[in-house]
Amino acid sequence: MTEQTLTAHAKYDDLLGTVAADHHDSNRLCDLARELGVDTNRHFIFGVHVYFEMENSDDLNAKLRVDLLAVNALVVGASFDSIRDFMRKNDGKLPYARLGKLMSFEEVLTAFKRFDLVLTMNLGPFQDAFEEDSFDLGRIKS
Repeated sequence: MTEQTLTAHAKYDDLLGTVAADHHDSNRLCDLARELGVDTNRHFIFGVHVYFEMENSDDLNAKLRVDLLAVNALVVGASFDSIRDFMRKNDGKLPYARLGKLMSFEEVLTAFKRFDLVLTMNLGPFQDAFEEDSFDLGRIKS
């Protein structure tokens, strides 16, 4: 088993940030798992990893790599509380598997009710040191 953190990275990490999302009411991540042939009684989906790479700027129909992150429900449990309990008892470690598929932007976004992405230039140790101010950015006159 390879130990890793679930942190987003790109080839150069020119921009870094955060993402937050809310489940869609129809719970489309579990639907996707079933489409992939996953036994959702045996595997509990606890997250998703989405990766996009567009080498050719003309390829506007490029697909995203979507990996569902799942735990063995028979070992870890089938709830977010059981995952937290398992991690508390196992030094913060969680054995999981990735179950992947190529999907369109539209297919991915319909899995969420709300989706918020914030990216800023990579500022190294100052990445989290932002303070919003209200100053006039000026208006571009056309």
